[in-house]
Order: sequence, then structure tokens, then C-alpha cells
Amino acid sequence: MRSLTTVLLTLLLLSPSLAAGQEPAPAPDAQLQTALEKLATGDFEGAIAILEPMRESGEAPDQVLATLGALYVEIGLLQDALDVLGPLAVREDANPAVLFNAGRAAVELGEDERGEEYLRRSVRAQPVSPAARLLGIRLGARGQLVASYQLLRPWALANPGDVEARLAAAVSALRLERVPEAGELLEGLPGDNPRVRLLRADHALQRREPAAALELLEPIADDHPPEMTVDVTVLLATAYLELGRSADAVARLRERGGDHPKLALTLAQALYQGGDVESALRALTPFAEPLISAESAKQVPPAMQQLAASVVLEQGRLLLAAERLPEAVTALERAAELGPWSDETWQELARAHALAGDTDKAREATARLQEIAAARERSEVPGMAGRKRLADPTGRRLAEALEWLERGEADQALATVRQEIALAGDDVRPRLLEVRILLQLERREEALASVEAALELFPDHPDALHFRAVVLLSRGNAEAAEADLRRALELAAGHVPAMNDLALVLAGKGEREEARRLLEKVLELAPGDPLATQRLAALEADGK
Repeated sequence: MRSLTTVLLTLLLLSPSLAAGQEPAPAPDAQLQTALEKLATGDFEGAIAILEPMRESGEAPDQVLATLGALYVEIGLLQDALDVLGPLAVREDANPAVLFNAGRAAVELGEDERGEEYLRRSVRAQPVSPAARLLGIRLGARGQLVASYQLLRPWALANPGDVEARLAAAVSALRLERVPEAGELLEGLPGDNPRVRLLRADHALQRREPAAALELLEPIADDHPPEMTVDVTVLLATAYLELGRSADAVARLRERGGDHPKLALTLAQALYQGGDVESALRALTPFAEPLISAESAKQVPPAMQQLAASVVLEQGRLLLAAERLPEAVTALERAAELGPWSDETWQELARAHALAGDTDKAREATARLQEIAAARERSEVPGMAGRKRLADPTGRRLAEALEWLERGEADQALATVRQEIALAGDDVRPRLLEVRILLQLERREEALASVEAALELFPDHPDALHFRAVVLLSRGNAEAAEADLRRALELAAGHVPAMNDLALVLAGKGEREEARRLLEKVLELAPGDPLATQRLAALEADGK
């Protein structure tokens, strides 16, 4: 019997009573009721035999057409499904289930653009839905990991029995280095599934647990689906390398051959660890050279950029070891274009410039390395300071956004933050950084909308209240700003920024004594605070 999940879900979503403000759907007539009963028992052909004459009459209601279209999709009559569903799907208020089934039919027929547009519209109307699942899996297969993960994770968590969706979401989580979230997605999955073992091994390696990874991988080293061979081999060799077993890694990799960039990269790393630099270069150069000699790093597809950066970085490291300095500098400069946030790349580039005698460029690379480190450690984003990078992928991305901001690349910073909002909707930090960037760009209306959205999710968050007060002050609404600042201080009595800004508001109203007390309190909590020092001095000067 065919699965009824899709069709039954279709019927559920088709009920107008699910939409706010609409009247319940009228009871179906006897023919439709009979068709639905047949559908519920898995008799698709019987249901179709009833629904087709109703369609041919030219007076069939939308529910009949939508159900018939969904059934056509289920039995593989894809063009018939599009013929039925297309007129319903083009409507602005199209039902999400109609859009989902029309999208399924279109992509199966090779009409990817049309089909995915239907799926996107379905997701906008019903975010956690089979449409999100299908679209997320398709985007993930194309390497669009952020968009895929944004769609798949909520579905996977809401449907823990959907192993395929959980694995697809876990793949994206691991590639995006969202290690805790990957662990959450993998928890409880069947341990005898080779794909599960592979992803758990990847997860263990990202947690710096190579022995655990090896324990997971060795039982499937020679017994796994063929499409997993590259990943199994690479992870197994990586675990050997992290345990100092370079000879085992080389043996495994040579057994499989080095006809894939991941295999060649890992083989080069294994040979280098074993002290054979020239063999490592021979293994990697065929893959690295085209990336280095390309006119621009932008020619590398986004989905391949991380792997390309790793290949070129390793080539630069090997060229350094072989004392081929000009080539090493060229390779490492391209690696920095491909992976501008890599500590290792800037460290190796600084070393290469120093060995080549170019002290100015060595200092520039070192400064860049220090900037990256400082961005990761600074605490301008509330709650970021002190978190471990491994356990806090959001903090790492926000550090990158701050770095973009300090380099004057506010649009890139904003894009980075908004991507993180999509991935970590339950974290207030990216939303607050978005407000800060919008204020810096003097986009006050957007800043207000952003902070209002944050407060809808986090209504009693003192940082969000403070940020709204800042936006309100920038718009000249001191009264509303004062209310937010006082509420923030009720929730967090030692909130220094809120005290500083409330003092400013009070001084503007002539309430100098309360303003003074607030600024003195700031200086008790944060001795030498420049803003409080400046404002207190201004108060004293005005009082003379």
C-alpha cells in the first residue's frame, strides 16, 4: 500500500478552518466523502475514479481538484497533476498543500525553477512542513548549506522519526561547524546505520575525540555504500592522523586512490606528518595548482570554497616546508582570499613573508591574525565573551560580523548577522548586533523594526530594551526611551549602558541629581568608564 502521509496532510492543510478569520469548510458532498474514505484506506485508484468525473463536470470545488492533483502526484501522473494543480497554485492565496504538491510534480518533471518557487511559497505559508523538507534536501544537495539547514532543522526536530531529514540537517550542521546542534540531531538515531556512524564519527572529530571516531568508523571501513567511500576514507585517515598514526592513514588513502580533492588533501597531510614533503606535494599539486592560478578566487563555486581554501592552505604549507618561498607566498595569499577567517592561513602567510624578507607584509598578516583573535574574544555582543568556540558557533559568526564592521564592510557584516538570525532564531545576540549595525548605517526605521522583532521573542531582555531605547533616542523619542531604560534597570540593576543612557535622558530633562547618582554608580561598577566620566564632567561644568 502506498504511503498516505502526503495526501492526508494535504487534506488537513486544505481545510479553510485552519486559517485565522475564515469560516469552517462546509461538509463535503456524498461523492467527495466516498472518495476520501477510499483514500483513507489506500485505495487511490478508487478515489481517483470518483474525483475525475467531478473535475470533468467543470464544477468541481477546489478541494476536489487539490485532492485529485495530490493523488496524481502519488501515483506518478505528474503532468496530469500539474494540469490540475497549476491553476490553483498561481493564485496569490494558494493553499500551502496545493503549492507543495504542484512543486513536487514540477521538480520531478525537471521544471526546477517553477517547482522550487512553488515550494518556497508553500514554506512561507507553512514554515515547518513537507515543502520545507523537500526544498531543504534539494538545496543541501546543491551545497546551499545555510538555506538547507534553516529549512531542515525545524522539520527534523518536529519529526524525529524522519531519519533522512535528520541526517540531511546533521550534514549541514557539521559542515557549518554547528557542533552542539549536530549532536542534537544525531542523538537517538539507529547505530547500525552506516550514514549515522559516519556522521557521528565526523561529530566526534569536531569535538576533538579521534579515538571515538575510530571506534565508529573501523567497523564500516570496508562495508559501506559505495557513495560513502570518500567520506569514510577521509574521516578514518583523519582520525589516524590525530592519533599520530600517519603510516596507517597513508596506507588507507593509497588503497583507495587519490582521485578526489578530499582524498588528495588528506593524503598530503598524512605524508607531510610522516616527513615526506615531496610526495605530499606530488599528491596535492594537481588539485591545488588550478585554484592558485585561477584569475580570481571568486571563480570557485561557494559550495567548494571551504574545501578549496583547505587545499590551497596545505599546498602553501608544503611549499614552505620545501623552501619554495615565492610559490608558497602566492599559494597562501590565494588561501587568504578563499578563507579570510582562517587563523592558520594568516599565521602561515606571516611566516612566509618573514622568511622571504618582506617584513612589512609579515607585519600586515600578523596584524590580521591578531584582529581575528581579538574579534573572537571581545565582548561588545552581550553574552559572547568567554564562550568556547566549539560550543558557540553563533558567537564565532558574530565575531566575524564585528570584524567586517570594523573594516568598514557594514553590508557584509549585516549579511553575516542576518544569516545567523536565520540559523539561530532562539539566540538574541545576532538580533541585537543587527540593530547596532543598522544604527551605524543610520537606517533607523529598519533598526526599530529589528529591535521590535527581538522584543517579541525576548520581551524582558534588558539588552533588547536598552537597544530599543537607543533607537528611540536616535528618533527623538526620549519619553519612550526612558521607560525602556528604567525597565531594563528593573531587570538588571547593574546594566551600565542603560544607566549611562538614562543619565543622559534625565540630564536633558533637567533632573540633574538623579543623573549624577546614576553616573556615579556607573563609575563604582566600571571605574574609569569613559562615557560616564565625560557626562559627569559635563554635569559638573553645567552646574557651575
